[in-house]
Amino acid sequence: MILLLALDFSRLIDAVGNIFTQKPNIRL
Repeated sequence: MILLLALDFSRLIDAVGNIFTQKPNIRL
């Protein structure tokens, strides 16, 4: 079950990364 949770978490991180990548000059 932890592996499935990690997959969902990594998917969430990818989604957030895509949002930040679409906006220029938002990198921390």
